[in-house]
Amino acid sequence: MVGDLVFGASSNYGTNITTDNTLPTERMRILANGNVLIGQSTQVSSEYKLDVDGPIRADKVVVNTTGADFVFDSSYKIMPLQKLDFYLQQNHHLPDIKSASEMQKNGIDLGENQTTLLQKTEELTLYIIDQNKKLEQQQSMIELLQAQLEKQKEELDELKKKIE
Repeated sequence: MVGDLVFGASSNYGTNITTDNTLPTERMRILANGNVLIGQSTQVSSEYKLDVDGPIRADKVVVNTTGADFVFDSSYKIMPLQKLDFYLQQNHHLPDIKSASEMQKNGIDLGENQTTLLQKTEELTLYIIDQNKKLEQQQSMIELLQAQLEKQKEELDELKKKIE
């Protein structure tokens, strides 16, 4: 079996000396199982093919995901706002979204999280559409009641004229 391949530090492949005659710190390691470590020499969990100790910068990251179009399916049942309000009061985070402490402890799966955030955005869209329908109904009712009120005022004015 092939051993680990180490870059930026003393290894079986030669010793790299810095300009001040000290050994540089390890920068990258390719493990025998194919996993790549950057900025660290050991891996806590071997399930990750790339393990980086430090920030990562890229021009583009593509994460495979399923999307959340199921929210717009007629069989999808959105949580009623009252039930959502109760859930938020009890849990202090949205349903299907991990709590902040869980995210801090375990991190997040970007693909899964992106799909869930899209689901929540689409649910918000459904809530807004529903609220807009209710507002339109209320506006129609207000206009109807205003017309009735105007008619009653006119009838009252006619009655007053007859009485005088």
